[in-house]
Amino acid sequence: MITEGRFVKTWLPIHLKLASPYVDRFVLVDDGTFPPDAKEYLSQFTNKDIIILTRKWDNCHVCQRNVYVDYLKKQQGIQWCIVMDSDEFPSQQLLEFYSRVDDITTGYSSPSHDIRLGYKVNIDPIFTYFFGGDGYLEENVGGGEEPPDEVKKLTEALGISRYAFFKQFDFRKLNVFPILEQVRYEGTVHEALVGVKGSPINYPYYHIKALWEVHRDGFRNYVEGGSGVNLGDKNPHYVEMKQMFPSMDWHQVRKLEDITPILLWLYMNAGDTGHEWSSETFDTYMYIQYATRSILPFKYEKTWILENPIYFEIKDIYNTILHRDPDPSGLESYSKAFYEKSLDEIIESILNSEEFLSRFPNLN
Repeated sequence: MITEGRFVKTWLPIHLKLASPYVDRFVLVDDGTFPPDAKEYLSQFTNKDIIILTRKWDNCHVCQRNVYVDYLKKQQGIQWCIVMDSDEFPSQQLLEFYSRVDDITTGYSSPSHDIRLGYKVNIDPIFTYFFGGDGYLEENVGGGEEPPDEVKKLTEALGISRYAFFKQFDFRKLNVFPILEQVRYEGTVHEALVGVKGSPINYPYYHIKALWEVHRDGFRNYVEGGSGVNLGDKNPHYVEMKQMFPSMDWHQVRKLEDITPILLWLYMNAGDTGHEWSSETFDTYMYIQYATRSILPFKYEKTWILENPIYFEIKDIYNTILHRDPDPSGLESYSKAFYEKSLDEIIESILNSEEFLSRFPNLN
């Protein structure tokens, strides 16, 4: 497992208690944020050895994963891995399968079943004032299927009360495999294990997905690899993004100190669906909404649009404040101002306009 300090006293104890009857030891790759007492604390939840290997995180998933691969290659005897990230928990079926597997030429890919969590943030109060709502941005995670009893016990142990459960078999992870000399992780985004033949099984693991983190990771996939399937320059929109950002370093892009370039990029690509990168374009949109805590004008009435998306926001503002549609000159000037001013400034300029002051003199 590659993990970080925030999970030591929260989710890792559940991992240890769940898997202890089926494994010989736990190998944890710390990103440099573990507390000094991590091993002592975790040891109370298992009677198996805990090996903590530290590698300071530098945005390289492959490097981090190969730490435990290289460690196990140096151990005596046949080494088998069952790999879970901090937010992934094996099903009972998968653990039982792992405990009896013995074909040292084959690895096994198991499907991810999702436990989806909503995320709620305060939004810009100016939107609440003019457009209504309760002042929060939250995605609905309702629906899904009846979770198995072991999922109910898992979420209860983790303190998760609101979630939606979805079975899926289209995404599989090679997470049960023997350590052979040629086995390595390669790739950039959604790194792949190479050097061992994979065979699918239908014993799932449970992936806990906070929607905020899904969107963040989708945006990161786009920035680092052109998509989650590493399309790179084969994705024309990724090429456009690289032209807008001098550095395509994820840590620089995610700061979003000036979101104008990414808003322009989204405007050019909104509504372009049916491609391998379509869902991650949407993730970019949603991530910026969460990161800026504002409702961005690239979605209207819950649908993507191909016309200038700013038109609808300006039209709504005009109707809300002046009770009329914008004239062509007003639409043009305020649409251009969108890329130079904040929406608060645009609204303020309408409130200070001659028309508003003459129409509502008693409000001043």
